[in-house]
Amino acid sequence: MKLLSQGSESEKAAAKASLIQLQGEGVSNAIATAVEDESPEVKIVLLQILTIRRAFDSIPTILNAALDDEASVRRAAMTALGKLASEQHIPGMVRGVLRAEKGSERAAAEKAVMFVCSRIADKDKRADPLLASMKKLNRTQYTTMLSTLGRLGGPRALGVVEHAIAENDPAQHSAGIRALSNWPDASVAPRLLELAKGDQHPADRTTCLRALIRVAPLPDGRTNLQRLELLQTAMKMASRDAEKTLVLQRAKAIRIPETLRFVVPYLDQPKFAQQACETIVELAHHRSLREPNKAEFERALDKVIATSNNATVIERANRYKKGQTWARPTSSNRK
Repeated sequence: MKLLSQGSESEKAAAKASLIQLQGEGVSNAIATAVEDESPEVKIVLLQILTIRRAFDSIPTILNAALDDEASVRRAAMTALGKLASEQHIPGMVRGVLRAEKGSERAAAEKAVMFVCSRIADKDKRADPLLASMKKLNRTQYTTMLSTLGRLGGPRALGVVEHAIAENDPAQHSAGIRALSNWPDASVAPRLLELAKGDQHPADRTTCLRALIRVAPLPDGRTNLQRLELLQTAMKMASRDAEKTLVLQRAKAIRIPETLRFVVPYLDQPKFAQQACETIVELAHHRSLREPNKAEFERALDKVIATSNNATVIERANRYKKGQTWARPTSSNRK
């Protein structure tokens, strides 16, 4: 423990590895006890160690760490809880979400709650622990937690979210919109489409459109053509370049020749050409799609080679034209 905080970098790494492997009754408890008194940097490492050790008895300590003054410690604690906690710990995790700063920290905390609830076997009941906790919150806290609720999905959550959207209170309405936009599947696509067209607030219409673009390609009971048609509808509705680029980026998830035909014309539009190049080579990466449509892909890849300003994209296009494979770089290779 002393080396973990005061040793050289190599000693710290060795100390961490030792604490992960160290056997014996009370070791995890001793590590958990130390969390409260160490520097933020060491607290984060200790939380990582407890997670790897699967130290379930240390969850109360980790819940306290989720309320730490340091954002980096809170984030590490919520990450640990996402892997170790169960539904009984949701009330404490709700406190962690409310403590998190709005933005990336809050989003990460919400996802930690989502990870815990997603381990509930019955999808329709995954929101129940959070809904029970939300009943005990004041109105402001309740509104804040709607975003988290949206990440869980399910019919019970949808009822609550729709109620918020119907509210005259702008804060409740926008919170409901954000919740719907976090939905984990495309079941809410028709509702997002409706709101993207008709919500009275321009910012909320944009939020719904971006969410529609996100969920449109998600695999579910729809056919690939239906998924593409929804994405094409979103493209027609998009007025800003950012949303149009997002449509082209999401299109790569729909692996049919019709997607290639949809994307190719954007190679001639400078604002969208680079994203179109990336999407086309991603589609070409899949031999089962590329080979039966070889002539179409060769023409598209020739245009990618002439258009792209990305060396990796050009390399991929050349390799796919030759029928060769391409391996994605690992994180170690990128270093």
